Amino acid sequence: MSGGPRSGASDRPTPLAAGKISPAVFRRAVSSHLGAHRKDVLLGPATGVDVGAVRLGAGAVGLFTTDPIYVEPALGWEHACWVAFHLVANDITTSGHPPTHILVDLNLPLDLPERRLSTFMRVWHQEARRLGAAILGGHTGRYPGAQVPVLGGATFFAKVPSGSFAATPLLRPGLSLVMSKAAGIETAVWLAHLLPRDPRTAGSKGSWRAARGRWRELATTPEALLAASLGLGRGGVEAMHDAAEGGVLRALQEMVDASGVGLLVDLSRLPIDPQAAEVCSLYGLDPLSVSSSGALFVALPPGRVRSLLSLWKDRGIPGALVGRFVSGPAVVQDRGRRLPPPPPDRWYQPLGAWSPKAVPRSRD
Repeated sequence: MSGGPRSGASDRPTPLAAGKISPAVFRRAVSSHLGAHRKDVLLGPATGVDVGAVRLGAGAVGLFTTDPIYVEPALGWEHACWVAFHLVANDITTSGHPPTHILVDLNLPLDLPERRLSTFMRVWHQEARRLGAAILGGHTGRYPGAQVPVLGGATFFAKVPSGSFAATPLLRPGLSLVMSKAAGIETAVWLAHLLPRDPRTAGSKGSWRAARGRWRELATTPEALLAASLGLGRGGVEAMHDAAEGGVLRALQEMVDASGVGLLVDLSRLPIDPQAAEVCSLYGLDPLSVSSSGALFVALPPGRVRSLLSLWKDRGIPGALVGRFVSGPAVVQDRGRRLPPPPPDRWYQPLGAWSPKAVPRSRD
């Protein structure tokens, strides 16, 4: 259909959907505006790529990732600060390495108490030290309009040996795909904390209460570093990717987009957490299509799958073999059927019917 807007229609441009932009918007608005072309850049921004990589000289590579600092007070402030740290750490550790240096940009509301800033820094100090990372600098200030839960952003950096890191563009045919934990846990955690009084949950109080206590499962740092202990590169772990915004289905498509190779999966075998499925069903959400931080995909040779699953099991981390990468069209196929583009992530839609005043804000 062509021509001008219909009678009564606005001529304003359609706003972008909430959440991470689509690959099409990325191609149109972002990918052709990336500054100078530098020969030291090994990995630049692309759909499905969790880290940028820069050659630092003979034998060394610098890995970078950056993300919003998302501190949701409904979790309890200290727990929320812990989760905020690991939502950024999840990306850098898909390389197989913990961060070595961290930059933090905090844009705080004018009324945020100093004790909350102190708690934030204490938690980030503890988690950074545990991973061997130094908080190198950044910015901290109070500004009108700033508000929780997004309090700025953070950049995590790691200096690693050349050729010794995992990344989705390195995927190749013949590798197996393993998934940790299950789909939907992150969304279940957020909804259970943000909608505690929703009458629709009356028949699911057990799952609701259980989901509230599972916030630590949103970190994939443990399983990523355990996987890396099997080796990185040919013969070991060659790529990892977390199923954050967009969920499991989008993560599968992003791996294909980043690598240009095909992927065969059986969606009926993808692990879906039962509690998450129950919580999602109350709001008509598909657990495979909602934000699922805590689920990590690992690509490695078929002969190493058993070792990885055993390593995870010994640490109490469930895992499952879910697919394999193949030559041919760069598409995701479910038992021979090409999957359509993943649907938008709608995990936040149930929040729309609730006033922010109905959401309890936990005390320190």
